[in-house]
Amino acid sequence: MKAGKLFFFIMILCVPFSNFAQIKKLDDSGRQPDWAENTLAQGYIIGVSSAPTLEKARDKAILDVKKQITEAIAVQLTTVSSNMINELIVNEESSISSNYQRETQSQSAKRDFLMGISTSKVDDYYWEHLRNKDTDREYYTYWVKYPFSDADLDRLVFEFREKDRELTLMLNELLATTDDFSSIEELESCMDQLQKLADMFLDDRKQKAEVGIEKCRGLLKSIYVADKGSSAGTVKYSLQIGDKVITTSKTPRIQSNCAEIQKRVFGKEINEITYDDEYCYDEPGNYVEVTYRISNNILNKKFPVDAAADEFEIELLGELTLYPEEGKIRMRIDNKYNTPVTIKTIELNNNAMNLNIYEEVSEDIPGDGIQNMTIPLSPFEIREGYTSFEVNGYIHYIKSDGQESKSIRVYRQKARVVR
Repeated sequence: MKAGKLFFFIMILCVPFSNFAQIKKLDDSGRQPDWAENTLAQGYIIGVSSAPTLEKARDKAILDVKKQITEAIAVQLTTVSSNMINELIVNEESSISSNYQRETQSQSAKRDFLMGISTSKVDDYYWEHLRNKDTDREYYTYWVKYPFSDADLDRLVFEFREKDRELTLMLNELLATTDDFSSIEELESCMDQLQKLADMFLDDRKQKAEVGIEKCRGLLKSIYVADKGSSAGTVKYSLQIGDKVITTSKTPRIQSNCAEIQKRVFGKEINEITYDDEYCYDEPGNYVEVTYRISNNILNKKFPVDAAADEFEIELLGELTLYPEEGKIRMRIDNKYNTPVTIKTIELNNNAMNLNIYEEVSEDIPGDGIQNMTIPLSPFEIREGYTSFEVNGYIHYIKSDGQESKSIRVYRQKARVVR
C-alpha cells in the first residue's frame, strides 16, 4: 500500500518536470525579477502574455493589464456593462465615447485613463525567448509591471460613476428627441445612439432605451409622401409623419415612364420637381415617381402626369333653350379635357327674331365631361309667335387660371323658346 502511494507521488512530481523539460529558454532580458515569477506586487498589476514576436507579446501584455483593470472596475459598477468600461480604458473611438469626452465639462474627462494605458507608463518589464522542443515552435513571453494602486482604482470608479450620471442625462435628451424632431436624420441618429446605450446599461435604463428605439423605428416607418399642390409640369411634395412635416438630406430616386425630369429641389419642407411631358401620350398611367430609402424601408409615391393638362376645349351640344322673360339660357356643354374653364361672354343674335344678346357672365365648367348648364342673363326680347328658330354668335371662355382664352362659334344652332 505504501509502495503504491510512493509511486503515485513520484508520478505527480515527474509530470510537471517532464512538461517543463519540453520548453527551452533561448534568450531573456536579464535575471527574472520576483514580481514576474510570482505575478504579484503590491500597488501594481502584472500583465503577461505570449506571442510569436517580442513586439506582439509586449502589446498583448499591455492588453492583459487593461483587461484586469476593466474587471476590477466592473466588480464595483453594476449599472453599466464592462464593454463600456473597456471602451473608455482601451480608448477605442466611438460616437458614444466621443460624446462623453466632448460634453463632459469636469476634469475627469482629461484624466489619464481616457488617454489610454500604454507601455510608456510601465515601471518594469521582463521577457523570455522560448522554444517548444516537441513542436520546435519559438515564441516570446512578456511580463509588464504596471502601477495601479487602490487609490487609482477608487479614482477610476468615481470617474466612471460620473460617466454613468452623464449617460442618464444623454438618455433623457435622446428620449426627448423622439417627441421633438424636425428631420429624418435626427431620428436615425437618435435610434443609433439609443442602441449603443441599451447595449451598455444593465439596469432599468436599458428598457427605457429599448422603448425609445422602438418609438424611433415606428416613427421612421410611418413617414409618407404628401402632395403639396402639384400641377401640370410640376410635382410638389413634403415628407410627413401624421400632420408633421419633416426634412431630410437624403436624395430620392426620381423616375418617369415618359416625362423628362428637368429640375430638382430637395431638402426643403416642400420639395419640387419640374418635368416636360412633351413626349407623353395622352393616356392614363403616366407618372413621375419619387422613391426614398429610409432605415432599410422603401418609401415611394407616383404622381400622375396628364399630357393633356394644358389643353382645354369645350363644345356646344344640341339645341339651346331660351327663357326671354326670366332672362336665362339652358345649354349642354362638353368639356373635352380635364381642365376647368370659365364662360365669360355670350353673343347670340337673329335679326329676324329681334334677338340680340351680348352679355358678360362668369360660369365655371369643371373638367372633363358633359355639363347641363343654366346661365342667368338679363331679360331679352324675342319676336312673338315663334317657339323655335336658328341663332348665330359666339361663346367666349377662358382657362380657369386666366392664362388663355378661346371661343365657340355658334352657327345656325337650333334654339327653342320657353315663355
